[in-house]
Amino acid sequence: MLQDASQHLNVTFSWVSTGQFARGKGPVLTEGYSQDDIKNGFRVDSLAPKPLGDRLKMACAALFSVVIPLVFMLALLVVTASWLNLTWQELSSDQSSVSLVMAILVAGDVFLLGFIFAFYRRLIEVRREAKSYYELSADAQPEIHAFIDHIADMLNAPKPKSVKLDAEVGLILRPASLRDASVGEGPEVVIGLPLLYGLSARQLSGVIAHAYAGYSREARLRGYPLLSSIDRWLFTQTGLGRMNAPSRSDFGVKTQSMIQRVLKPWDVLVQGTFYLVYRIVSSMTFDVSRKVDMAGDLLSARIAGSTEFRSTQFRLRSLHYGQVNANQELVGSWRTKKLSDNFPALVVDHADTLQLSLRPRLIQEMEELVTPLTRSRIVDLGRIVNVEHTQEEGACFLLGAAISLLREPAKVSKAVTLSHYRFIGIRHPDVYATQKVQSIQKAEREKAKRHRVFMGLERSARIVRIDEFEKYQSSSVESRLVDYRVLTDKLRDHEAEVGHLADAVREFEFRKNLLHTRKALEECRNADGKVLRDLEVQWLTLIKDQSEFKSALVGYESSFSRKAAIALSLALDSADVQEQLQMTRHEMHSHFVRLVDALSFMYRSFESVQRLRSYTQVLGQILVEIGADIKVNPQLVEMSNRYQRYMMIELDALIRVFAGVTYPLGGISFSGSGQNGQRAGEADLLTVGDVIRYEVPDLDSAGSCPEACHRVANAVTQYLDGFNEHIQQRVTGVVACVDQSYSDADNPSR
Repeated sequence: MLQDASQHLNVTFSWVSTGQFARGKGPVLTEGYSQDDIKNGFRVDSLAPKPLGDRLKMACAALFSVVIPLVFMLALLVVTASWLNLTWQELSSDQSSVSLVMAILVAGDVFLLGFIFAFYRRLIEVRREAKSYYELSADAQPEIHAFIDHIADMLNAPKPKSVKLDAEVGLILRPASLRDASVGEGPEVVIGLPLLYGLSARQLSGVIAHAYAGYSREARLRGYPLLSSIDRWLFTQTGLGRMNAPSRSDFGVKTQSMIQRVLKPWDVLVQGTFYLVYRIVSSMTFDVSRKVDMAGDLLSARIAGSTEFRSTQFRLRSLHYGQVNANQELVGSWRTKKLSDNFPALVVDHADTLQLSLRPRLIQEMEELVTPLTRSRIVDLGRIVNVEHTQEEGACFLLGAAISLLREPAKVSKAVTLSHYRFIGIRHPDVYATQKVQSIQKAEREKAKRHRVFMGLERSARIVRIDEFEKYQSSSVESRLVDYRVLTDKLRDHEAEVGHLADAVREFEFRKNLLHTRKALEECRNADGKVLRDLEVQWLTLIKDQSEFKSALVGYESSFSRKAAIALSLALDSADVQEQLQMTRHEMHSHFVRLVDALSFMYRSFESVQRLRSYTQVLGQILVEIGADIKVNPQLVEMSNRYQRYMMIELDALIRVFAGVTYPLGGISFSGSGQNGQRAGEADLLTVGDVIRYEVPDLDSAGSCPEACHRVANAVTQYLDGFNEHIQQRVTGVVACVDQSYSDADNPSR
């Protein structure tokens, strides 16, 4: 049951790096869905439910789940009362004296009364520390309400009374009150916000449909919501649900009182007793829960499609492990006072990093037998195969990110994150979050400034080099200013066209990489020659189409190169710019030379970087296919080794090139970087190669295996992309200073 997943010890259910910021309010992946999109995003209006099996067995399981805890508590009270009565009889008898029998009776009284008191304390403490969730009103968030309501209507299930969000991975349908648990009406839906960031809308629809299996009409009539609620309540009392999660003790020193230390043995015993009762109830209701799970699998496939089911399960498990890593990072970040203001997005970031390396482990988990003893909620391979045999097309075809169902996701994420931080014991988390939001806003302002200078050229992800600025020094300042303003006006007049060309070039590059990946996989599957030839033709056609856009974009890149070079030369002749940058003319000249050199070398190495990026994407998909196959596929293994060799060649070439390029953003090498080349020998300045080795410390492990090579190559390409952005920001700062300085000179009245 996915609706019970968050309660189990070893099971709970990317924010994708390409997300953009909208109006400075935080990360969103696409434009939000409208209610019409949701209404028209499903192929059918209703689905007939499948039978859940033996109805009598389900009713008996629900009855046992109620009776067993009540019998245990009643037995505890009866035993305690009987023992106290024996003690009272012994004390009131004429032969009462201090004896071994009396000592045993008194010890039994102390034990039983201490157990009852610890039992009561446990119930009160768990209730007092119950988590409060962020509620989404239908007025403020109509899209996600419409999405869930539509799924409920399709399944002929009750619409939720409320929709709430949590910062942790999981999705639960639970009764809003004891009455609702008894009659099975009006559940409240608690969705882990990492699911919205990490799943597509279609995958989320499948998860919600799976949870609604326990709220079908048949399940409600047979008391399954009550069974599920008691099962969840017992597990909460055991304290195992948050064993791997951060607690209040991780974020502050909390001394135990004398009473707590005295009652510690009873507290442990009470938790163990709850665990024993939970195991008994779980074992007796396992067959029923298993059938509901399998019915939920089929509902999930009918809503989201059979092909999505396997990938969704892998994604849910990777999100679980991503949360484990995010919790570890959270504790360390709290000590350095650098908390993330979007914890769900942090979970997805870790899940994206771990997903590929975790795949063999996830497959092994799915191969393990599900028994009443393990009470595992992991979807095993047998259930996956059972779903895939149905070949359901799926009723939902909303393919965008699930976060698009939320309005103002950044604002909601921040509120959910702060609530989560307070729950785990972090005091005043809003102070850290405010600092984080300011840094995000600053980054957005820097991005906007860069766009105003580069006029959209930065969106192509290409390297925009700068001409040699020293040759412009021979011209007068007035002449250079005229050329500078002409070039600025030209780029500004064609800003829309430049942006369109840059976006087209980037889009063609993305499609080329997809075709390259598909071609490599088809070769591994022994596709016939016609398929491979068609892919080759499509790939060549894309290259041809992209070259046309590139040729149109090159003219604007050339204009910007001249403009930036003139700006650097003007900066050298301006005392105002020197004062703004807080550098002498000589320091500025040296800095500009290093900037131009770095961009020139990156420009020459751009094709090599693009090949490395393409090979990395292909190898990553091959490794995913290898992990998904139960048996070893020799063709995939050979192809992974081949692309590892390709990537090693490109990595070696790039490192050798950048070992001779002085790092232009500052830094001195204390290990003798001058050995790497004459250019870097001046004052032992760091080279770009040195910084890459610092940023990717396991660079030398790339040759050990394809997985390590993929990880290293991905880190290197990401660093180079960030390095290019940093250089562009530095150039933007210089150009902005030049614009301000010479604008003020032309308008002294200001």
